[in-house]
Amino acid sequence: MAQKVSVTFACDFDEKAIPEGQHRVRKFSVDGRDYEIDLCLRHSEKFDEAIGRFAEHARRVSGRPPRTKRRTTAHRQRSARIRAWAKDEGIGVNDRGRIPAEVVSRYEATHS
Repeated sequence: MAQKVSVTFACDFDEKAIPEGQHRVRKFSVDGRDYEIDLCLRHSEKFDEAIGRFAEHARRVSGRPPRTKRRTTAHRQRSARIRAWAKDEGIGVNDRGRIPAEVVSRYEATHS
């Protein structure tokens, strides 16, 4: 038995079926959010015109992801002091991972 699967795309702008060969996936970002939209050829061209007017005046940015913060020696030492204090006080904390905010605030209240 043979099966034939057919996929039909609809334009996200007007929800009409997109003729074969005219499907365009457009990706864009606004305010740090990434978007993707399926458009027919006509709406894709209108999208280009609208975005193009703004892109003419925009700056390009690099595609590098932001650097993650590295834990410093001072931060690790402070965490170790908080964990040791919590254990002395009978407060259960894990040896690794994030220290609950409540434990940190209690530590800071007693050491200020």
